[in-house]
Amino acid sequence: MFDQATRQKLRYNYNGQISTEDLWDLSLEALNQIAIFNKRALDDLDGEDFIGGSDRNAKARALAQLRLDVVKAVIAVKLEERDERAAAVEKAAKRRRILEILARKEDQALEEKSADDLLKELESL
Repeated sequence: MFDQATRQKLRYNYNGQISTEDLWDLSLEALNQIAIFNKRALDDLDGEDFIGGSDRNAKARALAQLRLDVVKAVIAVKLEERDERAAAVEKAAKRRRILEILARKEDQALEEKSADDLLKELESL
């Protein structure tokens, strides 16, 4: 799909014309707007034809579908990356919390030791 888009040098309407590669630099909100625009364009091309000239729009429909598919693929990747970042942040927060609890437990265990045991441990350091 991306090879077709780049070979055909597809352009997308967003603040002028942007290339397929430029899609990766956009926010999810901007990509959503581009997808909506391209879906409407595709729907307009899929309208009924009462004179039998449906082949006239076949190439335009194929390009519109390709544009929409590319934008949807970029959105899917960006959503997955966003979810992975959120999971990593959550995992790091849980790790910090566990380390804090472990430190408190170690402090508690150290406080429960006798003075003699603490002196021995101190001398061994």
